[in-house]
Amino acid sequence: MVQPTKGKGRVKTAAKKPKQPNFVMNEDMTLCSAWLNVSLDPIASNGQRRDSFWNRIAMKYNAEKDDVYSTRTVRSLQGHWKDIKEQVSKFEGYYLKVHRENRSGHVDADKTTEAMTLYNSVEAKPFIFLHCWKLLREQPKWTDLQDKASQADTQADTEANDGDSVSHGQGSASVAGTKRPMGRDSSKAAKKASSSQSVGQSSDEFAGLLSSLHVEKLALIREHTIDVRHQLQELIQIDKEKLALKSELVTLKRTQEDERILGIDLNTVTPMQRVMLAKLQHQVLARWSASEGGSASPCR
Repeated sequence: MVQPTKGKGRVKTAAKKPKQPNFVMNEDMTLCSAWLNVSLDPIASNGQRRDSFWNRIAMKYNAEKDDVYSTRTVRSLQGHWKDIKEQVSKFEGYYLKVHRENRSGHVDADKTTEAMTLYNSVEAKPFIFLHCWKLLREQPKWTDLQDKASQADTQADTEANDGDSVSHGQGSASVAGTKRPMGRDSSKAAKKASSSQSVGQSSDEFAGLLSSLHVEKLALIREHTIDVRHQLQELIQIDKEKLALKSELVTLKRTQEDERILGIDLNTVTPMQRVMLAKLQHQVLARWSASEGGSASPCR
């Protein structure tokens, strides 16, 4: 009889870590706040390594989050921040596009709604990080990040265009067959010269674009400030009107009570009530005379 070999045929199953729940709005805001605070820290901004930078963000996030939410790892926070950054950057582009159209009668809320509709239409999905955009949009550190991203995109487009133009030029020379193909060194030199010229032109264009975006952002901030000021003025006016109405209501109630007191016939009440009511009537007449600049007539 053959005995089964011990230890064979057993498959070890690695224990799976429980999946963390999806981020909610409060966690999004805490992550954005942690990123801004660590980014503004001079220690973090002076050449600090990426790993150390995100370790500090994770520590700050987990320290400031509400106790009802899970503790997040560096990897989890980095991945979620990437999603927030990409989608908020795209929405910022749609918002600026709507703002450039400068439709009359549109307030900031209308432009935001229109930008969300445009985002949903083009991206084929809803924009779920509006709360993050409102927090980040006017922060200088976020603006710097957006400017760097725009610069990187412009440089990438420039390099791609330069590569295409050089390739087309070489193809034409080969078809014509009238020139000897350039050697390796000559080809590099030609590419470098062409690239330098294109980059110089693109730098000027990019500088103009940055200046235009800066002006647009200042205009948006100024418009937002004006809207807030108008809203505050409206609230102040509403409060004034409420106080005036309350004052009128108090005056009306007091006048009605005074008229009721003066309308009481002292001959119909008891002697004790007559003394008290006579005094009250005298006070009412004195108050009315004082408000009209006259003198009170004594009650009898």
